[in-house]
Amino acid sequence: GGSVDSEEGKQAQAQRGSLVACDRGRRARQTHSMARANLVVDEELRAAFVAALQSDTPLRWLKAELDDVHIKLVDHGPVRGSAQADLDELKEGALRGSGPCFVLFCLNPEADKMAWVLIAFVPDNSKVRARMLYASGQEDVKRTLGFSNFAGSVHATDVDDLDLDLMRGNVKRNLEDAPLTEEELLAKEEVAQMAAPGDARANGMGMVPFQFEAALDAKLKEVSRIAAKLHSSVCADSPRLVVALTLVTTRRHSSQR
Repeated sequence: GGSVDSEEGKQAQAQRGSLVACDRGRRARQTHSMARANLVVDEELRAAFVAALQSDTPLRWLKAELDDVHIKLVDHGPVRGSAQADLDELKEGALRGSGPCFVLFCLNPEADKMAWVLIAFVPDNSKVRARMLYASGQEDVKRTLGFSNFAGSVHATDVDDLDLDLMRGNVKRNLEDAPLTEEELLAKEEVAQMAAPGDARANGMGMVPFQFEAALDAKLKEVSRIAAKLHSSVCADSPRLVVALTLVTTRRHSSQR
């Protein structure tokens, strides 16, 4: 009889363990489902952002918080001074002691293309669900308000982590990693075509040292002058073309070594 009771006890324990595992899995799936929920940007926030893009007295920042699955505008601040001064005021005012929130911060309201940064501010003591929602919700904000209106995004867990140089560095990396525009691709292709004569001198062993004929050398000098002009005029707007535009002169100098 004792062995039977022991066997039944083991089976009951195994069943309880299975039920606990199923319950944990269910709760984990619920948490993941809620974290991946499509968040809704409220009309008030959308309208305020659009107005900030078009207004003659633009806003420096807008603060939004989650209310269930809705992202609602809760505060905003005008441009009072420099970006650094306004950021410091934001940190000590609307963010110091705040719970998790989104902040839309404009680095340069005077530019033709405003540089907006989306800040996901999620303090360390925030609940796991809030952390997940604010992390995944950044895409919902950008999708609703327009991906092209945001030059970068920043995640911060402490007010003191928000640094203007960090935000600008994030924006710079995003711009450098962004795909080339159609105009930039065309300019890059033209430069590559101008550099084509030098390609014949390259092989798997590197550059073959020989001199150009006088006529070809004169043409390459002309191409070098064109490249120099392009470098000063085009690269001011498209810094990623610097390497491509200097390729011509680099190859020409390499051939003369």
